[in-house]
Amino acid sequence: MYYFPNPFINNEAIDIRGISLSYTVASGKQALSIALKSFDLPAGSAVAIPAFCCNEVVGAVSDAGHFPVFFDLKEQGSYWAEYKEERLREEKIKVVIITHLYGYLHPDTQRIADSCAAHGIKLIHDAAQSYGIDERLLMNAPLVYSFGPGKSTTAARGGELLNVNEDKLPVPAKANRWDDMEAKAFFTARTFGAVGDRLMPYKMKIAQYFRGKQHVITGLSPFQKEKAIQAKAIARNPDNDRKKRYNILSAAIESSAHIRKADAAERGLSFKIVIFVEKDTDKFTGYLKQHAVPYCRLADSMNMTQRDVSKTPIFNETFRKLIEISTERSIPMDEINRIATLLSEYK
Repeated sequence: MYYFPNPFINNEAIDIRGISLSYTVASGKQALSIALKSFDLPAGSAVAIPAFCCNEVVGAVSDAGHFPVFFDLKEQGSYWAEYKEERLREEKIKVVIITHLYGYLHPDTQRIADSCAAHGIKLIHDAAQSYGIDERLLMNAPLVYSFGPGKSTTAARGGELLNVNEDKLPVPAKANRWDDMEAKAFFTARTFGAVGDRLMPYKMKIAQYFRGKQHVITGLSPFQKEKAIQAKAIARNPDNDRKKRYNILSAAIESSAHIRKADAAERGLSFKIVIFVEKDTDKFTGYLKQHAVPYCRLADSMNMTQRDVSKTPIFNETFRKLIEISTERSIPMDEINRIATLLSEYK
């Protein structure tokens, strides 16, 4: 059984009053690249990004004509990057990209923003996974959301860019009929939980389509905009269905001596829980597979040839030990309780 972050439940009333979209493009990667270009930096500027981030962040920096400088994790078992001031100066960093992972704000957001302001460093918030967070805490720096899989609520792909001077930005080409068809195919695949062979026709079509659109700035289709607005409404809904599921798995993890909950922050969206495996990660993932517990990990999608990790020893030791389990409201509570029992019994 597989569960995706899809909260579109039958007969659910979605209040979308007061929710709108800003500058929308084909992907979060494209939104990041445009945000970088809006700064008018010299070509080949140094951009600080976390070593623990998806490939799209690396690609966005390259697409904007700059080069990424990878920053290490804060400590063992954490998924937060440590942006030390002395290294920012040493590497002559022009832009810092803060990645807000798993629906949580980076715990050092205010300190990093203050440091950037003091040293004339530009700042971008990569909140790809985190729409629904309190944007008032992000100090009006450029902010990027993504509406693809693995985010706080799955919509029909695409990206959004906020807090930029749109007069400086390119005008996206309008989405056409094929954009709309691809978005609907993607959303259908996610909504109905198509996996494996059943998902391949959708995945192949979407992959081929977006490879061709990689350098074309394209706005969202009407269908994508509708689903993105609905997703933001759901992510901002104050109900506690996700939190209940999160707390159940959190309590189960705390009773185990072999796994623990990875760092989080006080305020978050609780759409997935992240586990740090103390010892044998392959043994733990094998245990999850044996008992049909869906999981994923960012490490499995990283292209390590893209990143220089010579200065990130904590990341090198830790990044494969972080395992994600969904706590979406679409998962039946009986299933959450089954997973909790399995986590508490893991030895």
